[in-house]
Amino acid sequence: MREARPDAQPRQGVSHADDAQAGLASGEGALRARFGEYVRTGTPFGVLAVGVDNFDRINNLYSYAFGDLVLDKLAELVSDLLPEDAETLQFDGDCYGAIIPSVVDADALRALFARVLAETTAGFTIEGAVVAFKVSGGICVYPDNGLTPDELYRNLHIALIDAKRRGRGRCTVCTPELCEASHKTLLLMETLQACIAHGFEGFSARYQPIVDAQTEELHGCEVLMRWSDELFPEGVTPFEFIPYLEESGLIGMATSWLMDEAFEKAARWTAKDPSFVMNINLSKYVLDDPSFKFRIVETAKTHRVEPRNIMLELTESGMITDAADLGGTFDFLRSQGFGVAFDDFGTGYASLNLFRVIAADELKVDRSFLERITYDVNDQRIVSSIIDLCHRMNLSVCVEGVETEEVLGVVRALGADYIQGYLYDRPLDAAAFEEKHLDGRKQGKAASDVASLVYARAQPVQPLSPSELIDRAHAGVFQVAMDENFTFITCNEGYRRMLGYTAPEIATKLGNRALAIVHPDDMASVNEEIRRQLGQGDTVLIEFRIVRADGSFLWITGTGNVVRPKIGTPYLVVVIMDTDRFKRKSLRVAKELAMTRGILDDAPAAIKCLADDDRFTVKYLSPEFLAVIGYTREEVRDRFDNSYLNLMHPDDIPTALAAVKKAAKPGREFGLCYRLRASDGRLLWIETKTKLSEPDENGECYFVSVVTTVEGPNAQSGGLLLENRYQTASKSWGDVLFNLYVDTGIVEFTDNYENELGAPPRKTLAEQLALSPEADRAVIENSIEQAKRGEVPSPIEMRIAPKGDEEYLWCSLSVNCAETSEGEPTTVFGRIKNIDAEKRERDELVHESRTDLLCNVYNKITVESMAQTTLDHAGPDDHFAFSIIDIDNFKDINDRAGHLVGDRMLVSVAGALQEQDADKLVGRIGGDEFVTVEPCGASSADVLAHGEDVIERIARLCREEDPSVDLHTSMGIARFPEDGRSFYDLYKHADAALYLAKERGKNQVCLYRE
Repeated sequence: MREARPDAQPRQGVSHADDAQAGLASGEGALRARFGEYVRTGTPFGVLAVGVDNFDRINNLYSYAFGDLVLDKLAELVSDLLPEDAETLQFDGDCYGAIIPSVVDADALRALFARVLAETTAGFTIEGAVVAFKVSGGICVYPDNGLTPDELYRNLHIALIDAKRRGRGRCTVCTPELCEASHKTLLLMETLQACIAHGFEGFSARYQPIVDAQTEELHGCEVLMRWSDELFPEGVTPFEFIPYLEESGLIGMATSWLMDEAFEKAARWTAKDPSFVMNINLSKYVLDDPSFKFRIVETAKTHRVEPRNIMLELTESGMITDAADLGGTFDFLRSQGFGVAFDDFGTGYASLNLFRVIAADELKVDRSFLERITYDVNDQRIVSSIIDLCHRMNLSVCVEGVETEEVLGVVRALGADYIQGYLYDRPLDAAAFEEKHLDGRKQGKAASDVASLVYARAQPVQPLSPSELIDRAHAGVFQVAMDENFTFITCNEGYRRMLGYTAPEIATKLGNRALAIVHPDDMASVNEEIRRQLGQGDTVLIEFRIVRADGSFLWITGTGNVVRPKIGTPYLVVVIMDTDRFKRKSLRVAKELAMTRGILDDAPAAIKCLADDDRFTVKYLSPEFLAVIGYTREEVRDRFDNSYLNLMHPDDIPTALAAVKKAAKPGREFGLCYRLRASDGRLLWIETKTKLSEPDENGECYFVSVVTTVEGPNAQSGGLLLENRYQTASKSWGDVLFNLYVDTGIVEFTDNYENELGAPPRKTLAEQLALSPEADRAVIENSIEQAKRGEVPSPIEMRIAPKGDEEYLWCSLSVNCAETSEGEPTTVFGRIKNIDAEKRERDELVHESRTDLLCNVYNKITVESMAQTTLDHAGPDDHFAFSIIDIDNFKDINDRAGHLVGDRMLVSVAGALQEQDADKLVGRIGGDEFVTVEPCGASSADVLAHGEDVIERIARLCREEDPSVDLHTSMGIARFPEDGRSFYDLYKHADAALYLAKERGKNQVCLYRE
């Protein structure tokens, strides 16, 4: 907040206390002095404080001089709106106090504030810039809200702060309750500070169990901070004292204390159960300190706790505006072995953006989702979607706040991995937790013991009664009378769970009618099928849908048997199995098959599918193909015995079989040209594109073909007819078609060549190749040679300079070859497509996806991938220096010089890192951290000297960029292969070396081996 200027001249409409009279300059002293004058005369008055919301943003966005003009405008506005006998004084930098004599009506002051807010929100024009902002207000009246100047000033300040905390753009009237709450807050702040200064007096740790959702075995616990003091006999909740710790900057000290407590217990408890996991909360404000991540690592080493037994929970106590930096912090912690969790997801500032930039291991669903989850379908769907998303992203899910068996049943059914809540226990002190949840437990099971949990050795047990077995079965078992409604006689718990009803609800809501839960669309078929099958015997097998209590439906399969007792009427015993997942999958597959068949039938092309056997048995002929040859499917089956060879001209069969034998490989496309007999006696030349499928589950392969050309009886199989309907369409799409005659090297293009490529074509292959760069010519010639050998090469991308200059166009080239009946190549035909615009756009998008857009170096993902590739291909004598470079005190540069200057410094650092060695990989891994990977010698002294030169070069270039900024950097270096062979090993060790450089005073280089 900006300080008032003691030497400032009074603004128009702003009254400063007379120096001779008050002895004080304008500011809070002047305001209190004016209060004193009114109090001494006993004159009632009201005071309205108006403060600019987010004034720092105006200063940072424009300038401090511009901020002065904004305050001038606000002072002028407030003065213009006041009565003649009122006056305005500046205090607290961006705030003004308007004193209005004889006004003690808070509503009148509220109305005045509303007018000020309306004017500032509408905006001002200052030096050609339009600026709009909100203000907050506080109201006090004398004598109701204070009898002394200091008391009035303090209460006015309290009211203004309350308005800002409640959302800004608001006005708060001082009340006794507000003052009392402020007094309590102040007392809380002072007491907390004293307790921390005296070794964390009153602080304690509580431990709440976390259990496996399916087995209900202990998974671990969450450690929770508690605080109490005799000055607060009613107690202080974490929601009251933790926000103050965060705002005051004491949260780092408190978290360090809590980590020592928790890690010490974790060391003891993991000795009893090696799989035990201790969860500990980390506030976002703690992680703003770049060194805190190293403190976590050191604390784990001090207490000899394995990082895999610690889960660090990111709490949502503040707006997460630097998610990318947090992502880097958590990447480091995860690389050290710690787990990371998102806590209280669904509240506060939770955002799916966290998933994008922060890699995590677990998500904790907030308890607020459980309030209605037992009956609210929407809440169930939300939680189910969250769990499903997490599982797709390999995150486990812990649901917090589970307090009843009913809620447990729902969240367990939704797929939660872990449960935390009062159902299992409240937070306990360490001794009580250890005694209740750990003492007497067996050691954690090693991975090799997992199989024995499933296939356990049989042990003699007390057998369950038949009724208990039926109730515990994961299936529906019930007994119904054979009346019109199939009335329930008995119904087991498994079926009630399946339906979502309790036993009383089945009686009251369903009237004990078994048919009442059948889906309405299935009712008729169920009735008919039951009566039909019972008419033939005493067994019923039927599949249908039931409607659950929440309105959803479920596919089930029921098997019923009639029981005919000696006394009484027959009844039906039915076993119900939940087959919903399998039924939905089969329906989906059937739908997809029907859709695929429909697409094939409706496709505007002739398509066929043949078996890879000696008869080329027909599996499918599309309606279009049947229309070409003039036969029906039945005629192909009856007249030609479903053999495709019987449709072909006998003279073409040997050539076609030889071509198939030569070219057919699974997944590879090839072309064929042969004659077919049409139903009217004509011989049709058919040209096809064919591919042999991969073997299916039975090892069978199929030839799938699309007919590309159909020509009449006088057509020739060789050459390329440029005027048929397919090629005409191709020209209209912008494709250039050509013939290359193998024996002469002459090339003929369609007449749209010049229109598409901007210049006329060349007549021979050699002349045409001369228009492409030398690097592309070999690729083009190789593709043509493949076509000559009867292969179908994949399309290639190439460059053409149609005018013979250096302005290349990117094009796509596809070629094929027509053969004589003897199999010799005659003509290569192909297609050229101008893809220059889309190729350049695609290359630009690829570049953007791999590059940090500010610094024009590789981004984190790309540099990691390229560095690992470089290391994987390193020779036995290769050495590399892996460096992490961090700008010292970069936050101070941003705060002092502004973010624009900070951005320029980042760009300068990136340029300095890039300028020397073309073989160096340079990447920005987040915030003000860069990483480089470059070849180096075996001497550590040379590597260290090179690092020092890099630091000096960065400082020199940044001074040249902006002499007002004195920028320094620190560097940590790990060497390949001495310090590691993988990216993450080298990153971890270089990060540790960087930490050492920071500890030694910054602006220096450290090697990991130091």
